[in-house]
Amino acid sequence: MKTKENLRITVLFESDAFDRKGLFNAVHGRIRALHEAGGCTVQAWCIQCRDSFLSRRIRGTVRAPKADSVTIDGICYRLLWYRFSILDWLAVEKLHCRPFFFRRFLKKAAKNLSAGDVIAAHSFSGGLLARELSAKSGVPFFITWHGSDIHTRPARNPLIRRETEALTAEAAGNFYVSGALMEASAPFHGKKYLLRNGVDGRFRPCSEEEREKLRAGYGLPADAKVVAYAGHFFPVKNTRALPAIWKEVRERYRGALVFWLIGDGKEAPEVRRALGEVPGLPWVDMGNRTPEEMPQLLQCVDVLVLPSHNEGLPLVVMEALSCACRVVAARVGGLPEILDESDTVEHGPGFERRMAERVAESLAEPGRPVPAQDFSWAETARRELEIYSGYFK
Repeated sequence: MKTKENLRITVLFESDAFDRKGLFNAVHGRIRALHEAGGCTVQAWCIQCRDSFLSRRIRGTVRAPKADSVTIDGICYRLLWYRFSILDWLAVEKLHCRPFFFRRFLKKAAKNLSAGDVIAAHSFSGGLLARELSAKSGVPFFITWHGSDIHTRPARNPLIRRETEALTAEAAGNFYVSGALMEASAPFHGKKYLLRNGVDGRFRPCSEEEREKLRAGYGLPADAKVVAYAGHFFPVKNTRALPAIWKEVRERYRGALVFWLIGDGKEAPEVRRALGEVPGLPWVDMGNRTPEEMPQLLQCVDVLVLPSHNEGLPLVVMEALSCACRVVAARVGGLPEILDESDTVEHGPGFERRMAERVAESLAEPGRPVPAQDFSWAETARRELEIYSGYFK
C-alpha cells in the first residue's frame, strides 16, 4: 500500500518558466512545501509554448530562451516545448473544435513521461496532459484549478466547457484554491476539495527602519504613500480601470502619492498611454519584476489595488497582506474570503469612483495594518499529502 511516506508525485502544468507570475509561483510554492514536508519525491514538468516570430507579434509575447530545464530554489523544472499554432488557435477559439497539433504534442509527451504514483496537474492544459499520462500508466491524476480555468474560460468556449466537465469527472480529485472557485465549479461533477495556496516566508512585515531603507532604494520620497497594481495586464484583471481609479484617488487624497505599475501583459501599453494622459499623475512603470524582488516591493506599498472582473484567490493579495500592506479589491471570487468587506467593492455603476474612495480612506487611516491572515504552505502540503494517501487506503 502506498502512503504519504513514500509517494512519487509527478507535477504537470503549463506556464512560462522565464516570466514567473501567479500560476508558476503558486505551483512552485506547492512543490517547495511538498519537498519540505518530506516523505515524498516530486518531479516537475512545465509545458512551455514556443512562439514563432509571427505569433510573438500577434500575441505580444517575447522570445523565450531555449532550454531543456530550469532550476529554481533547487527545484528542477523539465520543460515540455510545443510550437504555438495559428491553426490550433482558430480551431479552439473560433470553431470550438479540438486542436490537431496540440493534441499530437500531448500524446507524444505522455509517451515519454514517468507517472510515479500520483499525477498532480494544475489548470486546464496540465489536466489534459495528466489525463493522457493516466490513460497510458493507470496512475490516478488530480487537478488543481486556480481561477480563469473554471470561472471564465469554460463559460466563453463550449469546447473548453466540455473538456473541463470531462476532466473534473475523470480526475481522482479536484482541488480549488478558494471556496468561491469551488462554488463556480458546480456545473462540473467530480470529487472536490478546498486547498488554498500559502505564502512564502519572505513575505513578512518589516520594521520601519527596514522599510525606510527599501523605499529610499526605490527613490521614494520619505512622506509619499505608494498605491500599486501588481500582476498580469489581462482583460479579466480589469487593468483598464486603473487610470480612472488612480485619477480619482489623486483628487481625493491630499498627501504625497506615487502610483506603481508592476507587471506586464497585453493591456499594459494601453494602460500606460491612458496614465500618461492624466495631468500631474505621479506614476512609475516598474515593469516586470522577479518573484525574488516582490517581497521588497510589497513592503514599500501602502495600498494594493485589484479591480478584477473575476478571481480565484490571487497569490499577490495573500503576499501583500503578509507584508502588512492594505488591499482594496473588487468583490469577486475568493477575495471576500480573506479581505474585510469594507475593503472589497462590488462591480456596477460608479465602480472606479467607489474603489478610489476606499483607497483614499485607507491611505488616510493612521499606522500600518498588521497581516490579516497566516497563509501556510506547510498546512497546504500536509492536506495535499493526506488526500493522496487516503486514495490508496
